[in-house]
Amino acid sequence: MGRFAAGCRGVEMLFEDLSEEVREAANRAIRLIVAEESNRGLKKIQDENSARVASGRVQMTNGRLGSLKAWPRQIERDETFPGLETVRGPSDALYVLDRGEIGYFYTRAEWGAKPAVLTYLMSLGLTTIEAERELSRWFHVSLGVVALIRACSMGMGDQLLIGVRSAGVGSNVGTLSLPGGFLKPSERLTDGLIREVMEEVPGLELNRHQAARHLDTHGVFTFGPHNVAPSVTFCATLATTADRPQMIKQDFVVKANHEWTNGVLAWVSEDTVRAVLDGDLHMAHRLFFPRGVTVTQGFAPDVAGPLREQLDHWIEGHQRPERSLMDPYVIRG
Repeated sequence: MGRFAAGCRGVEMLFEDLSEEVREAANRAIRLIVAEESNRGLKKIQDENSARVASGRVQMTNGRLGSLKAWPRQIERDETFPGLETVRGPSDALYVLDRGEIGYFYTRAEWGAKPAVLTYLMSLGLTTIEAERELSRWFHVSLGVVALIRACSMGMGDQLLIGVRSAGVGSNVGTLSLPGGFLKPSERLTDGLIREVMEEVPGLELNRHQAARHLDTHGVFTFGPHNVAPSVTFCATLATTADRPQMIKQDFVVKANHEWTNGVLAWVSEDTVRAVLDGDLHMAHRLFFPRGVTVTQGFAPDVAGPLREQLDHWIEGHQRPERSLMDPYVIRG
């Protein structure tokens, strides 16, 4: 079971490096944590559905989610795995995803156990990333996707499409984020990425074929552990050139769905995005305030890491698209 960002970090403590006695004790402790928190989580779901019924609202249902059956494994370029999805990671390394299907209730019931398990694993000497990698041993790890939408125009700096998550989402409310969400069962990463973009940015007229081709040619997937749900979020860049430069000016309002505060997204300069990643919210606040949106938090934890990796990868230059080859979508005012 390979590490997704292998080669990007130094020597680290792995779970298998621990003594057999410590591993056995850890397995017992973690199974207990997961069992207790899962029971507590199922009770919360039952109580919430009871409250929904009492107030005339629709109950939550146990919908299906795509799930990782094992952590992504790095492979050689000449290997093939029928039925499994292969994605490119940092430095053009290839990884294979072994996937399954689970119920929404199962993964939600486990939410409360994840922070406790991570803290416990890190107390044994594992780093945060290595502790996250081990989650697939005890949790149903759901798959999510987010899109870094980059508008490239001649004579203008690159602009990135971001927004503030509203109360219409279950977690990361009030954080800056990118369009995205959970994959559906058997849905490929690229298909899920395009679907989420079309759902969350209804003003976006997206050519699925061209966007998928661009992701296959220019996109690089990175991943970020979700801060609440046992899930792994994959991030990829969707880039385009805009024939109408006014569409990517910072005062152009991009209509979005209810998952975004005030139903808007905004084009933000790459410098502003990097400033937010470094903890400076000043410019982002100035940009969103006229839209009736107050920026009080940075990027959601599952988005911040992949976003920074995407920005750094793009700046390397070897994946910058040619203007003549790109026109995957247009945003309508």
